[in-house]
Amino acid sequence: MSTFVPKDPETLVGFENILAEYNEITGINIVFTDDYIMQQDIYIGSDTTRDGYEVYTIAHRNETIALGENVFMYKPDTYEIFNAVNESDCYDKCIVYIDELDEYMSDLEDYMLEELNTNYINWLGENTEA
Repeated sequence: MSTFVPKDPETLVGFENILAEYNEITGINIVFTDDYIMQQDIYIGSDTTRDGYEVYTIAHRNETIALGENVFMYKPDTYEIFNAVNESDCYDKCIVYIDELDEYMSDLEDYMLEELNTNYINWLGENTEA
C-alpha cells in the first residue's frame, strides 16, 4: 500500500507548485520552457505558410513533421499538449518547448488543477472511513 498522500489542490499556489504536484502524481517530470534548446522532447510552436497563414505544430523529438499528424490550423489546446506528453517516450524528464508559453500558462494550470482535483477526490473516497 502506498503512503503517498496527495495535496489538496486548493492549497497549491503558483504554477511551479501545481506542476510539482502534477509531476508527483503522474510520475512524469514535465518541464515547460520557452527557451529554445535542441534537446526538447516535445516542440509546440507556430509558423507561417508561404501564403501568409499561421499554422501550429506539435512534434516529438526526432519526428518528421507530417501535415496530417503534427500541423494544426488552430492553436493547440491544453488537452492536445498533455496528450502529446502522454504519447511521448519520456521516462525521466519531459522537456516541453512552447513557443508562446505565457499564452498557455493559465490553461496549463487549469488543466493540471482539474486533474489534481479528480485525483484528490478519488484518494479521499478510497481513504475516508464510511
